[in-house]
Amino acid sequence: MMAASNSGVPMDKVWRRSGKNHQRLGHALADGQRVAAEEPFRIPDKDGAIVNMMYPRDPAAPVGETINCGCVSIPKPRAWKSTQPDHAPFTDNELKNNPMLATIVKAM
Repeated sequence: MMAASNSGVPMDKVWRRSGKNHQRLGHALADGQRVAAEEPFRIPDKDGAIVNMMYPRDPAAPVGETINCGCVSIPKPRAWKSTQPDHAPFTDNELKNNPMLATIVKAM
């Protein structure tokens, strides 16, 4: 896993949302969150409380945050220049199909 690959090279991990039409709002907002490999992601749940997750579908997380989650965790060496940004812009389809996400993006 990530811990095994972390010997010698300091690693981070980045949360990447699924892009599904009906993705969890907290998972979409966490897109691009970058943390040290050994640290949890801090994901807002539907009530705004923070859930610590080591990776998408973490079995230690509440079931409401894991079932049908399509998010991924991308490993990135901490000191290397990235070829892609950590956060991916929301697509027109995502904004159209998720009115709450569209409202939040407009407020940014």
